[in-house]
Amino acid sequence: IGALDLDTLLQKVVKILADFNRSERAAFFLYDEKFKALVMRAAFNHPPEFRFNAFYEIVSNDNEKKIGLTAFAFKKQKILVFNSSEEIKSHSAHRGKYINNKYRDRETDCHSLLCIPLGINHEKSIGVLKIENTLEQKIPQKFSDQDVKYFNLLANIISKAINNFKDQSI
Repeated sequence: IGALDLDTLLQKVVKILADFNRSERAAFFLYDEKFKALVMRAAFNHPPEFRFNAFYEIVSNDNEKKIGLTAFAFKKQKILVFNSSEEIKSHSAHRGKYINNKYRDRETDCHSLLCIPLGINHEKSIGVLKIENTLEQKIPQKFSDQDVKYFNLLANIISKAINNFKDQSI
């Protein structure tokens, strides 16, 4: 079992997770030790070229200002839940990296966001599950407490599967 199998599995799982609560976008970012960055390894409803090219650099200093919410969740091993674009933009780590990106416009701007570190149960964090809902939706989806519990449970199971894949490919 190798990296290709892991990426295939993650690609299937990310779509299932997005479909669960009708989320607009979802992605798995895994930490790449070589590049010291979280790299998008699987994605649902993101431009295809984002996969393996979208990343968040993980810096070792303690300045969490503007590192991005995904990187913040990873570094702090903290679940982040936002149910409005105002909440997202007001967080100190928000950098708005994709606000002026050619793939984004007002309708696809993020309305609600859930970032769950992979390996949160007292394990070293290996990545982040990122689920997004956009302003494009007729009725913007929000994340309930039940959604957070469900995604957190699945993130823990996925973390174990990723670690098993990595152990077998060494």
